[in-house]
Amino acid sequence: TKTIGAMGVDREISLMLFYSCQALLLGLALLLIARQNGRFSNYSVLYVFVWTISVIAIRLKFGVDQVSFYSYDQQTQLEMYERLLTNGLLFSPQQFVADRYLIIVPVRIFDIFGIEPILATKFLQAVCLLLLYRVCVKFLEQNDLKVRLYHAIFFAGPLFIFLSTLGLRDLEIALATTYFFLGTNVYLRQFSLLILLPLRPHLAVSLVFGWLSVNLMRRFSFKKFYVVLATLTFLAFIIG
Repeated sequence: TKTIGAMGVDREISLMLFYSCQALLLGLALLLIARQNGRFSNYSVLYVFVWTISVIAIRLKFGVDQVSFYSYDQQTQLEMYERLLTNGLLFSPQQFVADRYLIIVPVRIFDIFGIEPILATKFLQAVCLLLLYRVCVKFLEQNDLKVRLYHAIFFAGPLFIFLSTLGLRDLEIALATTYFFLGTNVYLRQFSLLILLPLRPHLAVSLVFGWLSVNLMRRFSFKKFYVVLATLTFLAFIIG
């Protein structure tokens, strides 16, 4: 019994070390992604350090049960990934949305190279947060605001940093939504809607409705602006 117990402990230590090495490797990859014009921003360096330490700490604290930490949606997403392994890729629009292929398929590619699936999901979230930070910084600079480190609190702060240490889909949604509002490239704005559609269909539809409403108000001059606004709001609620 003692021998079996010792073997179990040794195996867990080995898995933990392997996981930590993967996290460090992905942390280095994040630094490369964060690099712009040969430079690293203070936020990016601090974020990558915090993310790497956090994902290792969560794995150390909860072990394989980390998928139940904070949100059971991590477990749900892991089950989707296991279905992909079992059933293969099913070319069905319903399956594409229901099993979050937009996230699960890239995770599978990472898994082929030996990266643990939950860690791969967290890495994708981290990449999205770095890109979200870049989009917001570019928007602020275009509006003649010199970006300071503390500004990140308002668009890439503690909540988003915490979410990026979990195997969820929130930051993919946040990035796509933010780019739709702040992005300058029309084609990428349209692409962000395509990203949102399978992840949060109702959000994508609401953004389109809002965009159409704004263009309607810009094109036509309404004397009773607030009446029109209230009508559109009520209409959006009914359609929703």
